[in-house]
Amino acid sequence: MFSYFASTSGMIEFDVVGTGTALDRLGRATVDSGVAARFRCHGRLEHGPFRVMFGRAHVVIVPTRTAYSEGFNAVVAEAIQSGRPVITSRLCPAVDLVRDAVVEVPPDDLPAYRKAIERMADDIQLYEAKRAACANLKAQFFDG
Repeated sequence: MFSYFASTSGMIEFDVVGTGTALDRLGRATVDSGVAARFRCHGRLEHGPFRVMFGRAHVVIVPTRTAYSEGFNAVVAEAIQSGRPVITSRLCPAVDLVRDAVVEVPPDDLPAYRKAIERMADDIQLYEAKRAACANLKAQFFDG
């Protein structure tokens, strides 16, 4: 599962895309807590709607955890190709290829993810530097 955020009038919004054992529980929790309008769970999306999510996003969050052994995460490459910086941990193998466009957090540290999200929303210079790095990194993901 991964999520995006967009900032609208100072308000952070999340679109969670993908699957996972906690998705239904997360969806119910957003309704129960009254944040469902700003924290939307979409599940698995086909290519077209998935691209729409990238178009709306400011940042892509890839919450890789120590409990899950992950290979190369294609979402990271897609984020870079779309000009979207990434928030993730060193457990995501793609980090080494795109470090300049990543805000790295310690593995399994939810407060650190929150702090990184807030930094990207509040620090326009940091955000623009990470976004500009995407332009320099995306060519490596294209096969001529």
